[in-house]
Amino acid sequence: MKLRRKLNLISFVAFILLVILTVLFQLPVQQKQEELFINSVIHLLDVLVNSEEIQLANEIFDNRTRAISLRLERMLHMQGVENVILYNKLGAMINFALSSDKEGAEIKTGSDYTNADIFTKELIYHDEASLHYEHVIKFGDDILGFIEIFYSLEEIKNQSRKSIFVFVGSVSVGLIVVLLFLNLILSRTVVYPLIRLIDAIKIYNMESSEDHKNKIEVRSKDEIGELTMSYNHLSEKIHNYSKELQKKNLQLVRSQKMEMIGTLAGGLAHDFNNILGGIIGSVSLLKLYQADGDLSDEKLLNNLTIIEKSSKRATGVVSKLMNFSREEVNTKLVVDLNAIVNDVIEICRTTIDKSLHLHPGLMAGDLLVEADPGEIEQVILNLCINAAHSMTIMRSTDDIREGTLGIKTEKKQVGDNNYCSVIISDTGVGIKQENLVRIFDPFFSTKIEDGGTGFGLAMASSIINRHKGFIDVDSTYGDGTTFIVNLPAYTGSKGGVLIRITV
Repeated sequence: MKLRRKLNLISFVAFILLVILTVLFQLPVQQKQEELFINSVIHLLDVLVNSEEIQLANEIFDNRTRAISLRLERMLHMQGVENVILYNKLGAMINFALSSDKEGAEIKTGSDYTNADIFTKELIYHDEASLHYEHVIKFGDDILGFIEIFYSLEEIKNQSRKSIFVFVGSVSVGLIVVLLFLNLILSRTVVYPLIRLIDAIKIYNMESSEDHKNKIEVRSKDEIGELTMSYNHLSEKIHNYSKELQKKNLQLVRSQKMEMIGTLAGGLAHDFNNILGGIIGSVSLLKLYQADGDLSDEKLLNNLTIIEKSSKRATGVVSKLMNFSREEVNTKLVVDLNAIVNDVIEICRTTIDKSLHLHPGLMAGDLLVEADPGEIEQVILNLCINAAHSMTIMRSTDDIREGTLGIKTEKKQVGDNNYCSVIISDTGVGIKQENLVRIFDPFFSTKIEDGGTGFGLAMASSIINRHKGFIDVDSTYGDGTTFIVNLPAYTGSKGGVLIRITV
């Protein structure tokens, strides 16, 4: 709508400017018309006076006052004439006629005329209100006097103003019609197509990539139509690229999971070896008791209990590993972050190097977040594996490979927003200060020699960013590292919380 308002504002400003230009153009034209009107009035007065001059000269010569008065009154019949005054050759007023609508008003006169030399030529001048016309009356070659006529210019001025108003009004109406027509044309051919394009882009930005299948109808073959077609093509390409990128991302996530499973395999093998040792030992004892004939119910029950517990333990380890490695559809749920972290802790108990001390510290109560449980579990487990590596394989052969892996949860406020945080700390080799700014870059790894791919932290950062969270990191080279994963706290209803059961 901003574009629409701008178009209306431009149309309004254009209308005002065109009206002003029209008035400025009309003023000199109107002045010229007024001059033509005044010249035509002078010509009519010349005709009037010339037609009456001989009779008026005779009446003056014969001193026929009554006839002079009647003649002057007839001159008043000409529209616009206000008064007519007759002077003798000495400049004294000898008769006059005043328009009926001017009765009682002061008679307009010229200057005091006392010198007969002023009658040697006619005098015409005018001001804003009236035209002053003087004409010498002769009888043969003798000057008898002169006649003075005042002609009102008010009617001419009124007509001039009226014509200006009519002209400007007509032009304004015409301009309004033309601008409305142009506005309509521009709206249909430019504004509305652009608005549809902008709305489509807004929808594109709000929707997920899977929904980017809508196209804008192409209604013209001009530049706007070409722009719309280009948008449709670009939208389709982005949609295809986005789907392809999603596939690559899923492949990368699977690859990262497989990498972590491979990393955990050593610890799992050691743990399974202990579990199977307990089962095999119990079975061997049962066989021995049976051979010696010393298999009592109590011994049988004790060994079967050991076998059952070991089997359940093995089932729990396998179940957690299968849950972590299974292919999941990315779906955000309202989950308890403590439950996710607790599952990671259980995996770490059976997989990380036994020389490391696991120090969990989960905050009491629910830490509700809206997240994809599989992705968040992958991030936390990846950070735990990195922490374990920094205390084992990343140490030099001369160093003692041991340390403490801390996993805690807490709530905190950053600005006006509440966050649920997972804190993973270690007492490993730490990260050099110059490398801290690069640890989330793809392909960058501080353990390349130990099999690092450089994708783990990049994937973790990408996942947390998609959840509108952030990761803080603090490290001192040689003393250890702390990663803090911050996710926005869920502020809605607690209904529908995903309950995760730890086996």
